[in-house]
Amino acid sequence: MIPISIDPNSGPDDWTIRDASADATLALQIVERIKPLLAGQPTLVQGAVLADLLSIWLAGHFLMGNAAIESVLTSHIDAVRRLIPVSILELKQR
Repeated sequence: MIPISIDPNSGPDDWTIRDASADATLALQIVERIKPLLAGQPTLVQGAVLADLLSIWLAGHFLMGNAAIESVLTSHIDAVRRLIPVSILELKQR
């Protein structure tokens, strides 16, 4: 999977996909640690966990205002959409 590298000091328009960065490596390591916690859980529980984590992350942007939160969320969802085909390929290769 190609993780998204997000510089907290940049706007969502500056977010890029980088697969060779230290951020990407760290993100993949964390994802691999979280996967076993979600594996085998009902789909609704998995979704609820991810929604809660996302809301916590987005709430951290509250000082920038609601428009910034909406912009960050939109960019994040766009990034997720770009990652879906990669994740599907990984699942097919198992």
